[in-house]
Amino acid sequence: MVFGLRSEWVQTYAHRLDAPAGFVDRGRDWSDRSPDPFKAATREVEEELQVASDDISNLICVGVLFDADFDQTVMIFECQLDSEAALLKSKTPEFEEIRFVNFTRDSVLRFLRAEKQLISPQCAESLALWLKRDRVNPSC
Repeated sequence: MVFGLRSEWVQTYAHRLDAPAGFVDRGRDWSDRSPDPFKAATREVEEELQVASDDISNLICVGVLFDADFDQTVMIFECQLDSEAALLKSKTPEFEEIRFVNFTRDSVLRFLRAEKQLISPQCAESLALWLKRDRVNPSC
């Protein structure tokens, strides 16, 4: 799993750990005159981690949360990156640094405990949702 320490100047969760995220861009993330959150998720990973779209696979929606702090609905995605972790870096100054967590339940729980003061509330809720989800029959 990839997380970034958000820069001080960002509007949401400054200097907190969070996953790459963003919004559906009306000009780039629509299909058949409708918003396509999967296109948006792919584009955000490409932009924020400098990953080619061909290196993104198995994109699924883990669930949906409501972020009361910012009055917005948030879709949570999971994907596989076929890039080496050492090559990933933030393209924008949105993240001061990139951190990695092994894709296992125990690693995520350790991360949550060790960084609980630094993890954004939205990220903590997203990880809690990820920990609860059915890995056999995922759905959104």
